[in-house]
Amino acid sequence: MTIGSIVAGDARADSALSGTNFFMSAVVSVTLFLIGGVLWIVVAAGMKHHHD
Repeated sequence: MTIGSIVAGDARADSALSGTNFFMSAVVSVTLFLIGGVLWIVVAAGMKHHHD
């Protein structure tokens, strides 16, 4: 999720990125956020299962 936020922070529409590069940066950052969220949920479920 940290890498996704770094990518998203560097991908501003007013920067020197072309449209394709901006789109790819957005896709990469969203994908990294989704992967981080899924891993967060898996770890939380594992911790709950471990403590029960």
